[in-house]
Amino acid sequence: MRKFAAVTCLVLGLAAVPGVASAAPIGLNGCGAAGVCDIFADYTGTGASALGELEGNPGDYLLGYTLLLNQAADLSDGFQKSDVAHILVIHDRLFELFSNTLSNTRFDAILAAASADAPLIDGLSIGQLAGCPPVDGGVPHIGGVGLCATGDLVSVLVDWGVAGGDAGQDLLTIHTAYLPGEKDPPPPPPDPQPVPEPGTLSLLVLGGSAALAARRRRRTAKNA
Repeated sequence: MRKFAAVTCLVLGLAAVPGVASAAPIGLNGCGAAGVCDIFADYTGTGASALGELEGNPGDYLLGYTLLLNQAADLSDGFQKSDVAHILVIHDRLFELFSNTLSNTRFDAILAAASADAPLIDGLSIGQLAGCPPVDGGVPHIGGVGLCATGDLVSVLVDWGVAGGDAGQDLLTIHTAYLPGEKDPPPPPPDPQPVPEPGTLSLLVLGGSAALAARRRRRTAKNA
């Protein structure tokens, strides 16, 4: 039995927030009250950023794929790797977010599974189209897979439960602020060398003058 109440009257959409460049997860995956969950992209891993029951995810979700597309994506020739920035995989009790990075060795296999003629998750047919509809006509999809435009912040409503029984929707917020292709911020400049105080400068000048005078006296004595 789910511990979270169904979320109703939630608005699905995209919101831009300032990007945060970092080569590591930019936050902690977890769920709050009333079925609102957050998952953060991890650009350093070889697999997925996962949100499971240990982070408060109550589970009981219908299976599904959601592709977060790059702004210049062209789907006329199907799903190409260059079109997709992230893939969300919705399991029964687990969210997985795969990012299209060189270090992610599993991205190609997940993309192939999502773009198959009959997409499967855990050997089962997918059961929902979780996406970001830009029009009232419904969720855009190809082959039963939900689509979203990528952004720093993407909100997706995901279905849980069974038809005709205890069922509802939860809100999953996907944080992708460090986007593929961005460079890490430059390291901070080194601390400036401390400037000697006027009294210290005077001592340095006097010391240098005294040393120079001593060398001149030794040179004069030697030549005498």
